[in-house]
Amino acid sequence: LGISTLSFLTQKVSTNPGELQGHDVRLISSMYVKPYVKRGKSDAIDAEAICEAVTRPTMRFVAMKMVEQQFLLSLHRAPELLVRQRTQLSNGLRGLVAEFGVYIPRGLPL
Repeated sequence: LGISTLSFLTQKVSTNPGELQGHDVRLISSMYVKPYVKRGKSDAIDAEAICEAVTRPTMRFVAMKMVEQQFLLSLHRAPELLVRQRTQLSNGLRGLVAEFGVYIPRGLPL
C-alpha cells in the first residue's frame, strides 16, 4: 500500500485534474487503509482493503499535487537525503576501520 509516483502520473495524464476517462481519481493514504487489511500482504488483499476503506463516509483523501509542487518537495528532500547518505557512509567506514583496531570518535567534523 502507498501512494506511488504512478498514482500522481494518472493525475498528470488527465486533461482535467482529478478526472480520467469519466472516473473520479482520488488518492487514499495508506495509513487510512491499513486498518481494513485483514491478513497478510498481497495485491488482492490490498485491493479489498482499499475497496472497504473507500466506502466509508468519513474517509479522508490525499490532495493531488501538481508537477511544480512535486518538484519543490523533491528539492526540499534532496539535502536530507545527502545528510543521511553521508551519515551512513561515515558509520560504515568507522565500523570497517574499527575491525582493524582504529577507533574514530562519533560525529562528523564541520
